[in-house]
Amino acid sequence: RYVSQIDFISDDKVIAVGDASVVAVIDLDKQEVAWRKAPGGSNKPVKALVPADSPYVFVLERSAWVFGDFRSESRLTDEAYRNHLQAIHILDMESGEEALPSIGSESDLIDFVFSPDERTLATITEDGAIRVIDVLTGAEKTARLSEEIQFPSLVLSNNGRTLGVRGLHQNRFYIRILDVATNAPVIDFENARAVRGYSSPPGEMFLSSDGSRVWTIESSTLLLGWSLSNGSVIETFDLQSGFFSDIAFSSDGTRRAISTTDGRLMINNASPVFSKTLKSLSPIVQIEY
Repeated sequence: RYVSQIDFISDDKVIAVGDASVVAVIDLDKQEVAWRKAPGGSNKPVKALVPADSPYVFVLERSAWVFGDFRSESRLTDEAYRNHLQAIHILDMESGEEALPSIGSESDLIDFVFSPDERTLATITEDGAIRVIDVLTGAEKTARLSEEIQFPSLVLSNNGRTLGVRGLHQNRFYIRILDVATNAPVIDFENARAVRGYSSPPGEMFLSSDGSRVWTIESSTLLLGWSLSNGSVIETFDLQSGFFSDIAFSSDGTRRAISTTDGRLMINNASPVFSKTLKSLSPIVQIEY
């Protein structure tokens, strides 16, 4: 059979995904298959997501086969198939048995995101149900959006306590920053942005490690940092030249890496740690606005 994915999950175990929706864990010491499962049913495209140190395998089920090489994506994302998500099955790493209820069994999965430290998973389904799962313990918090949202996308703080949701509601731009424990907005972020003249949707949104700040790309050259305690702008970062091609934050939220279309790579704290022109830099991901 054709093997579409293979990854080490420990020094002595490998996980493999086959073309018939089969997920298998191979014990290298024993040189045998520890378990083999087809959690999405036969002939459904799947991908195994394995966060560091987690006792679970998160098997992403897609609704359609799409030509493309997912290996070019991060191992915990699936951007090429974002429009074809259907469910996530959560299996026990040792036995392959279902460890937690599947996400998307009652309403199709729309979006998912792992926190930068890989300790928390947030998902949203078509009915607005949100699940936030500790990938180490399996502990879970749930929430539900009161509005019907189209094209929702999620961002999550490292501590799993703050969740950002973007999308459309009744043909209007929608953005919420929620406290996961209470399902209540941390702040009226739409109003905070509108008061400062930003009424159009941001290109991207990033939460700080502790969920106290949020960064938004307001144009292809402007990055703003916002305080979630009062909605004030605490940082303005203007590229002056070139466009953002990619942005990443360290797992503890203290550093930010920015690459640009004119060949610059910048790693910043509050002020740049270093900024260096790299003429040969070709960003792995090109964000289009």
